[in-house]
Formats: sequence, C-alpha cells, structure tokens
Amino acid sequence: MRPRLTGGSSNARLSRWAPPTHRLKVAPSSRLVRAAAILGLVSVGRLAAQSESAILIDRRLTMPVGVSSLLLLESLVWRAEDAVLPRRLGPAGRENRVLGIGYRAAGLVLLDAPTSLFSSVALHEIFGHGARVREFRWSASYHLDWPAPYGAGGGVTETDFGVGTTVTATELLALTAGGMEADNLTGTALGRRWAALNRITYREALRYLFSQADQFGYLHGSPLGEGDDVEAYLASLNGIRAAAGQPALGRSDLARQSDVGLLNPLLWYSFASVLSSHLVSGTDTGRIPMLKLGTLRYLPYLRYSLSPFGPEVHSEHLIRGGERLLSADLRIGVGGGSRTWGFGASLSKLISRPRFELDGRVSVWHQPGFSLGGRTERPFKGGMGGLASVTGRWHTTGASLFQLPIAVVAEVGYKARGFLEGEALGGGAIVRIGMGLIER
Repeated sequence: MRPRLTGGSSNARLSRWAPPTHRLKVAPSSRLVRAAAILGLVSVGRLAAQSESAILIDRRLTMPVGVSSLLLLESLVWRAEDAVLPRRLGPAGRENRVLGIGYRAAGLVLLDAPTSLFSSVALHEIFGHGARVREFRWSASYHLDWPAPYGAGGGVTETDFGVGTTVTATELLALTAGGMEADNLTGTALGRRWAALNRITYREALRYLFSQADQFGYLHGSPLGEGDDVEAYLASLNGIRAAAGQPALGRSDLARQSDVGLLNPLLWYSFASVLSSHLVSGTDTGRIPMLKLGTLRYLPYLRYSLSPFGPEVHSEHLIRGGERLLSADLRIGVGGGSRTWGFGASLSKLISRPRFELDGRVSVWHQPGFSLGGRTERPFKGGMGGLASVTGRWHTTGASLFQLPIAVVAEVGYKARGFLEGEALGGGAIVRIGMGLIER
C-alpha cells in the first residue's frame, strides 16, 4: 500500500491513500521463566481449566475486539455445521478409509477452508488496517471477495486521510503492517487457548494456519503491485533508515528473518491436526504436547512481527498449572534499526470464584521517539512505557448457547503511549465489554 504524497517527505501532507489491494497468498508449505511460573502458579486449584471466546466492543473497534469476536462467530458456525453434518461416514473403525478421506476433504475445501479464509481476510482488512484507520481518525471503505473456491478470496481497504491531514511515517508503518498484526494476534490467542484447555481442534488449527500464512505468504511471495503491504511498509521504514544513515532492508531480508517462525511447534501441531487427525482419522480434537516441569506444563515458541519501529522477534512462553495459564512474551527489535524491546505477561484466574474469574496482564517496553499526525505533527519522546489491565468474567445463571455457559466479559486498564500489538499507539484507558461462551 503506497501513499500518493502531495509533498516530498514521509511526513508530508497526504490527501488520498492509493487503493491497497490485498490478495492473501498462502505460501507452500531458564530459570527466569521457571521462577515466574512458580510465582504465578503457586496456588493451583483442582478445577478444570477453561477458556472463553467473546463478542466484544470498545470505543474504536480495536484489533483485540475483532480477533475475539470473529473467533467466537467462527466457532458458532462450526458448531452449527457439526449439528448437521457427521464427522465420519460410519462408526470409528468401520468407515471406508478412501470414502471417509474424500468426504472430509470435500468438507475442508468447500466449507471449512472458505470460512477460515473469509474470517482471516475480514480480520486483516476491517480489524487490521481498519483498526489503525479508526485510531488515526481517517475514513475507509472495504471490499471483501467471496472466499476460494467461490471467489478470488482477497480484500481491499481504501483509506481517505482527509484534505490537509498530516500523516507521519510511524502511522504509515502501523497502517501497512496492521493486517498482518491482527492475524498474528489471532495466532497468539489460539495458542493460549489450546494451552489453557490442553486440546487443539481441527477447525481452530485450520484458522491458525491461515493466520500464519498471511504474513509468511506476504514476506516470501512476489510483490503484488500497488497496494502490497510489505512493499509499502519497506518504503516507509527505509525512508527512516536512510535518514539515520542505515542500509535499506529488502523483502528477502524480512523473509529470511521471519523464518524463525518455523520454530513454532503450534504450527506443526496445526498441520498434524488438519492433515492427519481430521482428514485421515476423522478425529477433530487432540491433546497439545507440552514439556513437563514438575506439576507444570510448558511450551515455548518463536514468532516474528512487523512493528512501526521495524521487525521484531518474539520469544513466547506458555505455562499451565492446574486451572491457571501464565503467558509471557519477550520481544526484541531486529534488523539493525532502532533497538527496541518489550516484555509482557498475562495470568488467568488471579481470582477464581464459582461465578466469577479475574485475569490480569502487564507489559513494559522501551522504544524510540515517534510522531503522530492530524492537523499538525505531534512528536513524542521515546523511552519506557507500559500497560496494566484486568479482565473479569461473570457467569450468568442458566443461560447457555450450544450447551456452553454464557458470561459477561469486561476488560479495564491503562496503557502508556507507545506500540503494543493490537493496541492504539496513544496512551489512555482501556475499556472493553461483551458477552462470551465459557469452554472447559
């Protein structure tokens, strides 16, 4: 996605955003951690772990709202499908293997993959790029194709900055990376969900693969022409690097760096769930293998992301103890630009009562200064920043959907100015509310 400038610099006044066309291309295929786990999980109960999906709303329909809401809507579609279509063509062990594989392959191609693809593209456009558009108070229109095999399977976000609006390089970087950022959040959310419930389902695994294919396909694929997210991201990033006397980065550099994401067991668990467990065996649910640390279960993995300050590598750590899940994320900027780092942790069930649970999350980071636009350019100093929030769930009495209890969900907190995946760059209060389903 490349802007049409009316001036001569990355902070020039912009009047129009060139139509950014997105065609999703699926590419071929310590001691400190343990101490944190023990501190966070010392009071481990005997209740079964649980996870919720929720339809949320906040002031500007941010990325976390889109990720959570679309995952819940997808799960409702899948449950409705399961209520109508059998998983196998006969009892386990008595199904004709060839016919069974063909039957499930048809369901994958005609129903499940289109659902996941459409959800991924909608998230990419409306809650990825769109979340940044709403944050910066621009306007946008969206077009979503019918998913393959019923259509082209892509989407378009066209953004109008407004006449006389100053748009900064930081905002352009956040906008162009926003679609991939939203899909990365989906993958993170699903990984935490699987670790909490100790199970992976076939359709969630398929959705995970689409979330990972978005960024991987963009970085390893050929440029898509006008509207290509990666080319637009590099144009803004290399403008900053050139001003700082740093060499330019190319698409191949980002692709090579992103290969660290192949060191992610959740990716391979997802392939196994779709290809082996579902297609061959007709089994849609399986366990998540995790390392044993005494009574705890631990799963580390690496992933890659694009931030407004350049590429970052994340070291993720999922630690389950009884009904609680500790999730920790250490991220470091790579590529020789501005050195950034951040650390975040979330702990489920800080408080657990029969009809109420409270989760918490905190993040800290160190980032360079940046500017935001509007009627004028607004520079902000760099340095340390952070976030703290709690999420409460109140279980309703007797209300359920698909035999799952319904809960009222609310998150409140505060975030300092700076970049954190999914959140606005500006500082301020965090308030999200919604309704969710509780799974055990």
